[in-house]
Amino acid sequence: MRAAPLVIALVLLAPCAWAATASPSDSAAVRAAIDQGNLAFVRAWQTGDADLFASLFAPDGALLRPGGGLIVGRDKIRARMRDVFSNVRMTEGTITTADVFVIGDTAYETGSWNFTIGPIGSTTSEPDSGHYVEIWKRDRTGAWMMWRDIGVPRMPSEEPAVPGDAGSPASPASPPAGAAPHGTVRGPRRAESSHGPRLKAIRFGRLIDGKGHTIQDALVLVEGDRIRSVGAYSKASIPQGAEQFDFTRLTGIPGLIDVHTHMTYWWDRAPGSRPWQELEARPAMQTLYLAEENARRTLETGVTTVRDLGSFQYMDISMRDLINRGAMVGPRMFVAGYGLYPTMSPFQDAPQAAAGGNADGVEGVLRAARQQIAAGADVIKIYGSTGSADDVTGYQTYTYEEMKAAADVAHERGKTCAVHSYGPDGARDAVRAGANSVEHAIDIDDGTLREMARRSVTYVPTVDHNRYYAEHAAEFGYGDTAIAHLDAYRVRNLETVRRAILAHVPIAMGSDAVFTMFGENTRELGWFVKAGMTPAQALATATGNAAALLGMGKDLGAVAPGYYADLVAVEGDPLSDIGAVIGGVRWVMKGGEVVVDRGLSATLR
Repeated sequence: MRAAPLVIALVLLAPCAWAATASPSDSAAVRAAIDQGNLAFVRAWQTGDADLFASLFAPDGALLRPGGGLIVGRDKIRARMRDVFSNVRMTEGTITTADVFVIGDTAYETGSWNFTIGPIGSTTSEPDSGHYVEIWKRDRTGAWMMWRDIGVPRMPSEEPAVPGDAGSPASPASPPAGAAPHGTVRGPRRAESSHGPRLKAIRFGRLIDGKGHTIQDALVLVEGDRIRSVGAYSKASIPQGAEQFDFTRLTGIPGLIDVHTHMTYWWDRAPGSRPWQELEARPAMQTLYLAEENARRTLETGVTTVRDLGSFQYMDISMRDLINRGAMVGPRMFVAGYGLYPTMSPFQDAPQAAAGGNADGVEGVLRAARQQIAAGADVIKIYGSTGSADDVTGYQTYTYEEMKAAADVAHERGKTCAVHSYGPDGARDAVRAGANSVEHAIDIDDGTLREMARRSVTYVPTVDHNRYYAEHAAEFGYGDTAIAHLDAYRVRNLETVRRAILAHVPIAMGSDAVFTMFGENTRELGWFVKAGMTPAQALATATGNAAALLGMGKDLGAVAPGYYADLVAVEGDPLSDIGAVIGGVRWVMKGGEVVVDRGLSATLR
């Protein structure tokens, strides 16, 4: 990726809807409003008019930048653009609308842009181009105004354009080079040279390979999306023409795996809004686009693979497929589709999420599980107890027979089965029924823990997500009583982890990340150390243990020949301080492509 320091405005590349009136039923009038808005957008850039730029947005309009983070609200947009326009101008600009469709008072536009931007007073300017999705809202006066602006910059011309690629120059909403907490997140390149995939040679000061070995001054050779060789740098030879990375000051670890996320649960933090309610009200297509922010934040934590345990309208399946095609930047995903709920759903915050997986009785569960697999699910998720968000009750909701039906269908089709159980009763029957993992559970009895160890049933405690809900209680509308319940549950959760460690139960890292928790995925590892694990054991929960749960033990979770080239460079020593993993990620490679680079480009030779 070339530095291109002059083009700093790429976050706001999607054109904005001009405040022109149009009948919602008149597509031609809406399209005319879009065209006028695009002209006004270009004029604002060319003249440096921040007021004009901000006027194109609704009062609660938002700009989503590809590297994560938002600018929400017209006033904040105006202030930001004043800063941008004090330094740069657009010299040329064209916006091409590809498609528009209107649903009531909402209009959706897709298209592409080609701009030339440079410093004020300079004869030097640089091209910029990419694709965008615009979501407009019609206000009370009939004016169509920009509500959500989602731009995906294109890589420089020598690297083929990939939708979702954030490897282009920094945008006006981007932090300064090297600023925390976010780094540059880049998308995979689709094309290799005509001579085959380019080799990459990565040198680490220390490499923890995920198989129990630590190699000092290590060299990892990557070919395509797989690791070709691993060994001591002094004994290795680097093929001619290989792209070289020198991280001798850093420690290399395998790409991390988060086995419990909800990637499509996205919230824009708009004042006065509530996460669950906003998720329910927003059209699924919007959420799918917006959720790329969650995916990028996840990559920034060093997590290159997730098991996503529940969405609705099959957004998770679509997101997985878009990432696999290179059309969206994000971690490798194993998904569940709809989680299975009984009629007495434990998930009252988002009824839409429960409705598609509603199933009662053995026959109903069989039918619903088969439907998820037919839709493309990798794992069957079944809610075996109450408990979610501020509800920490754990009353069993599905019988042993119903859970067994779900597990049997999953295993017959070569899939796995995860059972949500906040309490011990659902966990006990889940293990008996053949679940591959038990999510959340507290107070698991000793006999069940022994059986989990015997059957290699993985425990995914998700301790940290209750910390998240307690700390963000005001945003969710939870009161002091709910906070007390969440804190008390976390104490019992941690004690159950301690007992599971002593019982030799396999444990995997699952954050249960939702909404603004993405970017904190690996904080779970700190709780494991508090429960009695060594840092090395905690790291294994996010590498080898997690890969085994996914059935990917020969492809993920280690740095070894033949494995996917998922690599993370961290500052510090993860074997003595797990904080090096939680807060020290500096560089991430997924499938042989660099996806996160926090100011380390100078080490690229």
